[in-house]
Amino acid sequence: MNVEIIKKLKTPTRSNFTRILNTASEILETKVEDIGILAAQIVLLEQKYKDLKDLYTQILSSLQRANYNLLDREFDQEYEAITAYKDRILETKTKSNRLLNVLGKPK
Repeated sequence: MNVEIIKKLKTPTRSNFTRILNTASEILETKVEDIGILAAQIVLLEQKYKDLKDLYTQILSSLQRANYNLLDREFDQEYEAITAYKDRILETKTKSNRLLNVLGKPK
């Protein structure tokens, strides 16, 4: 697939991921006690991250093949972006899993 076409997919894919991430964060902040809602958000978040990661993999491999003049800078920017998203999902998943463990224990 063409690099420019792949890059155009970046915005909606990032938006979907960010929307789910924000929803999960809001659920964590409100200390929801419904395990099902939180578990569903984790699954959605993992899928959206997988979609985003797959897209970035395509972008990075396309940049390597395309031999752009700004290849190194562009490659670094794309790599830093996916690393930032990965950090955000790991943080949110850790908090979510901790809360799930607390909510799942008998009182």
